[in-house]
Amino acid sequence: MEKDLEKGSGESVKLYKVRWIFLAVITLLYFTYIFSGFSVSQINNIFVEYFHVTYAAVDWATIGDYPNSIIATFFLLWLIYKECAKFRYLSVAMTSFVIASQVARMVAFVNSHLFAFVVIGQIFNGVCAALSYPLCLSLVMAWFPHEEVGTAVGIYMSGGSLGQVLGTLLPSHLVIQPTIRGKENGTSWKVADRDACLIMWGVPLAILLVVLAFILSMASDYPPMPPTLVQSEARRKDTSSLTFRDFLKSCFELMKNKTYIVGCIAGSMISSSYIIDVTMMPQLIKNVLHNSHSEFNPDIISSYVIMSLSLGEFVGAIIGGRLVDKFRCHKRLISITSMGAVVCAASITIAYHWSSYQVPIAINLFFGCSCRCYLVSLIEILTQISYPLEATFATAVLRCLIFFSVVVEVEIGRIIFDKAGGVWLLIFQATCTLIGMLLSLLIKVENKRLDAEELLTEQGEKSISETTRLMDEDAF
Repeated sequence: MEKDLEKGSGESVKLYKVRWIFLAVITLLYFTYIFSGFSVSQINNIFVEYFHVTYAAVDWATIGDYPNSIIATFFLLWLIYKECAKFRYLSVAMTSFVIASQVARMVAFVNSHLFAFVVIGQIFNGVCAALSYPLCLSLVMAWFPHEEVGTAVGIYMSGGSLGQVLGTLLPSHLVIQPTIRGKENGTSWKVADRDACLIMWGVPLAILLVVLAFILSMASDYPPMPPTLVQSEARRKDTSSLTFRDFLKSCFELMKNKTYIVGCIAGSMISSSYIIDVTMMPQLIKNVLHNSHSEFNPDIISSYVIMSLSLGEFVGAIIGGRLVDKFRCHKRLISITSMGAVVCAASITIAYHWSSYQVPIAINLFFGCSCRCYLVSLIEILTQISYPLEATFATAVLRCLIFFSVVVEVEIGRIIFDKAGGVWLLIFQATCTLIGMLLSLLIKVENKRLDAEELLTEQGEKSISETTRLMDEDAF
């Protein structure tokens, strides 16, 4: 179950194979969380008809988790700073909130007057969103060596991408198509909607209960012995005397780190730009099909477009993680991938202008790959330049800024779409991606955590050499 690492420092440092099991479990948890959120966004037309609400109300319900997650992040940062929120705590909390969100959505479909429970489910989802990145880093930074950090983060992110794939594909087959058949046959399509949604969210609920039982019985904040010297040093830190004033001071110091702030803003701009693609795609495709006089169902076509984006993200997460660990080419990666994202966003705009829905299906594959590879690389950069601050703290701030950017950009995008149409919405999306790319070029990469590991190893080797020399002298 474990592997000894030879370090010159003489510290007891080990790798435990169980780390991969823990990573698989939280990846499954992240998968179910993302699946739940995306399945809601893909059936907005069903929500409008079933609950008799407007598209604006559904959009607010769909992104209703983001404002809540911003509030949750602030309290989470304090818990992380005091080292109360570690791997076990975060995994239990996130699993519980995902379960609560699933139950709330299932209750909503008991009656067409219970749309408020959809909103409640999204509020619970917002807390999960705040926990998602810190959960991953709390495991990775405690259980994994530096040369596996990118791979572990990439695997975790790929779970979310698979959740997006199923979250866009299953609603079209479990909910949308039965609804169409029900209307054609004159049967109750509302019953078909309800039953399909209960199945779609009930199966993940059962999986989540198993995940919660596993975490409660097996999960541990730290391995018996740390995998690296830097992590060994971090575990010695005493946080009992830290006050809220110290917390605010640390936040202020982080905000003064210009490279970190530029990286967070750039990541927020690029991440938010493709969220616009996801949120508005059903209505964009509906306009395209109307202009081309096609009889295809817009919900089904948009699910294929977004599924292509999600598959690209899956590939990008895996590739990005491996490249980060193997070559340490962080600056080059974020530069190339952000440029690729800009090209893809511009191409989608041109395809929409030509009333083509086939081209976005292909382009979104590369768009998703570029954005996810970019994000994996950016997380590694931000946790390096913010060292010795806790990595979970640094990523929680990044997640919070992404949430804020998503709320602002999606609402601006909605206004642009209503006032000027889909082409201008996609121009706005491409512009946000371009700004993110330009900011990415300003990021300066520093490998502070890796440098600290090398320094500790070097100091340990000198200490061992000195001890050996003194022993040799004593022998004579």
